[in-house]
Amino acid sequence: MPPLEKFLRWLPPLVWMAGIFFLSSRTGLPGPAWLSVPGHIVEYGVLSALLYLALSQTTSLDRAAVAFLAVALATLYGTTDELHQSFVPGRQSDPIDLMVDFLAATGVAAIAAVRTRAYSS
Repeated sequence: MPPLEKFLRWLPPLVWMAGIFFLSSRTGLPGPAWLSVPGHIVEYGVLSALLYLALSQTTSLDRAAVAFLAVALATLYGTTDELHQSFVPGRQSDPIDLMVDFLAATGVAAIAAVRTRAYSS
């Protein structure tokens, strides 16, 4: 695969990560506090799906390794996001948010791996 094509395959997760960074940079987000957990589920579920897709299209790893790596990368990014938030006025780092990020990434990667298996059989 040519380098430009590989880059284009990785562009969606990179853009999504930039969006997460932008939202984490804001002093306060509009809406009630209870939206935090669903927000993290969407953010990191989508990130995991985009990472799974990019990895599966640009590597020769099997689907289990792709799923594991997608979860690891999404969780690592969630860790750096929580660290980043600790420096933003009016925001704080929350280990529960990181746990939600991990669980969302794991659930979506598992679904992707199972669906990929179903389509390849």
